[in-house]
Amino acid sequence: RNAYRRRAEISLARISGATDGAAGRMAEILKLAALSAFPRDRVASLSGPDWLRFLDETGSTTAFTTGAARLFGDTLYTGEPIDAGRIDEAKKAAIDWIRQHHADP
Repeated sequence: RNAYRRRAEISLARISGATDGAAGRMAEILKLAALSAFPRDRVASLSGPDWLRFLDETGSTTAFTTGAARLFGDTLYTGEPIDAGRIDEAKKAAIDWIRQHHADP
């Protein structure tokens, strides 16, 4: 039942903040984990601020709407360079969400 959490956490742990595309790969891992835990019609179409609010609400956090993990919203796709430190902070928030989110029964 929690195998998706273990897979996601392992995948996130393998990502280095200094590599190109790290933030995009982390965003994909979060989306796949969310799709494993929640109904597809609740998750699949979420993006930008709605996606970030979903992550905060289901993870009992504010890291995605107000913290470094905001980059998983639209800012991830602007093409602007993302500081490695911010990526590392976002990675920590993603791992915390994987471990702590409240999945639908």
